[in-house]
Amino acid sequence: MSPQEARLRVRLDLGGIEQTKEKCRDARRVNLIQDFVHDLHFGLRMLRKSPGFTVLAALCLALGTGVNTSVFALLDFTMLRPLPVPEANRMTLLSRASVSCAVFPK
Repeated sequence: MSPQEARLRVRLDLGGIEQTKEKCRDARRVNLIQDFVHDLHFGLRMLRKSPGFTVLAALCLALGTGVNTSVFALLDFTMLRPLPVPEANRMTLLSRASVSCAVFPK
């Protein structure tokens, strides 16, 4: 087989030089960053096309983040931090367990 014929047969078997390059890039994950950049550009283009949705999505994210932060701050302040008293682990809770009804005077 001549060298020219061998090159042609290899190109046919491998699927072409550009396709082989793409397979190698995919195997090395070179396209991962490039694909992320393309997806980011596409997302920004779509957000620019629909400003109403963009504003609504930003407000929902801001509201959700603010509520989540507030609830965690309240939970942290009330339940997670120890009380600012000496020997807080020795404190007990006193309550009445047998209160059944309230009587109001006439």
